[in-house]
Amino acid sequence: KPTHDGWPGVRTPCGLCFLQKWAPLRYASTTALLFTLYTKTFPDDPLADALDEWALRTLHYVLGENGEGRSYMIGYSAGSTSAGSAGPAGDYPRRPHHRSSSCPAASPLDPVCNMSHACSTCASPWVLYGAVVGGPDATDCWNDDRVNWERNEVALDYNAPYPGLIAWALGKQADAAPTSPPPASLPPLVFAQPPGACEGIPRDAPFSAVCPAGPASKSQPACPYM
Repeated sequence: KPTHDGWPGVRTPCGLCFLQKWAPLRYASTTALLFTLYTKTFPDDPLADALDEWALRTLHYVLGENGEGRSYMIGYSAGSTSAGSAGPAGDYPRRPHHRSSSCPAASPLDPVCNMSHACSTCASPWVLYGAVVGGPDATDCWNDDRVNWERNEVALDYNAPYPGLIAWALGKQADAAPTSPPPASLPPLVFAQPPGACEGIPRDAPFSAVCPAGPASKSQPACPYM
């Protein structure tokens, strides 16, 4: 019998299949990839179209169609905010729970990486392009807070589904519009990221015991949404 938090699973108000609070996007996206592999193998299954639609909706949720206009893939914005400037909640994660992207380049004034960088409420010094964070809670609420490892950690299993899932989605798009022009060339990646607004972030236990907590705000809401 499953024992994870959230089993047997719920649907968030904005449509995410939510199994547990620790990185729910990995479960939904891995399931989406398995659905696409199944429908490619058994295209005549009566449920194939519904499974493909579910998989595409899940990918779109991760990339910004989630009620908040927020992409959970670092470096990819669902809006027009550029990678070089820290934007509003509708942008993408700026504070992933990831050690090396949280540490500035070594300098005489800041020679080592330590807990002070983990507790910083500023954006990470570096953009961790392509990494997907854990994801929101069961009410679609999420904080851009590196101390909250449940919502903001990045890991191999969290990110493993996306190369296949995105390739599948691009293939479906090309099949639907085979005569569409090739995409315009992309601008060069800018890895350095300015700190942006360094505001206090609300934290519940156990995260508040690791780093001091700040008040809730519009861009850093208290979770869950009520």
